[in-house]
This record gives sequence, structure tokens and C-alpha cells, in this order.
Amino acid sequence: YAANAHSLRLAGFPAGYLKPNCFATALAEAAFLTGIERNADVVAMTCYAPLFALAEGSQWEHCLIKYSPGHVLKTANYYVQQMYANKIGTAVVALEAELPDKVYASATATNDQLFLKLVNANAEPVQITVQLAGVSGSHATVECLQADDLQAANELSFAGAPIESVYPQLTEIALTEGNLVVELARQSFSVIVV
Repeated sequence: YAANAHSLRLAGFPAGYLKPNCFATALAEAAFLTGIERNADVVAMTCYAPLFALAEGSQWEHCLIKYSPGHVLKTANYYVQQMYANKIGTAVVALEAELPDKVYASATATNDQLFLKLVNANAEPVQITVQLAGVSGSHATVECLQADDLQAANELSFAGAPIESVYPQLTEIALTEGNLVVELARQSFSVIVV
């Protein structure tokens, strides 16, 4: 939780109590991980701890995955970790950009795909144009994690079913003459695959 609190201050969120694994902590974590990914030459790996917690039975409220006898709950922070882990290239791509305040970015690529991660910590949507030199194709996929309430959190009781209010959504956007015009939703984390 201390690392999340530090990341929240860096991302410009106000101080105060936040529910563990709420959307604000996930968004701050996503912003922090853009820096980790951009510096992959010196950061060998990261680790989230604690990992598992029994619903209503743990002293650690900020575990990544909660479970009960009949269910498993993926937290908002789990989805951030999953989005980074599932969409990673073999090389870091240098970004030449002047990003608006509270917008964080990193990019990696394989031989045939580009993975661009963008965090908008602003209370308003932000539109950016991404120029992609030498990239062909007509569209890109966008996986976006967003919640209107920063305190939104996925929940699980010991006897109940999971209630997921924060989870990624998939969409497509057009690629026009090597350019992407991306509307970043307010307070969101997006992974774009080209």
C-alpha cells in the first residue's frame, strides 16, 4: 500500500483514504509501470505482493487476487498487471512526444506488433495523435481500463459471488496514413496494439 500511496502522489491524486485495490490505486500503478517499462534495460523485473487473500479473512487488504470457496476475484490492480504482462514486446520503443500533464506512456514492440501503453490521470478526456513511422495496417485494438469513480473496486464476500465494476473493455480505432488519433478516456489506462 505504501508503494501505491507514493504512486498516487506522483500521478497527482489527492491524499486521503482509498479503498484497497480501488481504481485509483490501479491507475497510479499503471502510471508507475510506464516508467518501469521505459527503463527495462535497468529494471529486470517487478513483483506484486501480497498475491492471494481469502475473502473476509486476510490482514492484507490489498492482495492482487481474492478468493472464496466458490469464486475468484480479479482486482482492478490485477487487470493492470494482466494488461502489461499480456501485451509486451521484446524491445523498448523510444517515444518522442510532448505529452499533456498527467499523461504517462511507454511502448514496446515485437517484429510484427507495437504495444503502446497510455495512462490518462486527468479528470477530463485527452486526445492525442500518434505518428507511427513505417507501420502498415488499417486499425489498432485498444484495451481500456476505466471507471468513473476512483473508489470503484471489484468486491467479493466469503459467501457471495464476485461483483466486478472495474474490468478492461476492447475497441478498435482506425489507423490513417500511419497516424492514430486516440481519445483517452478520463482517468483511464489504455493498451493499444498496432
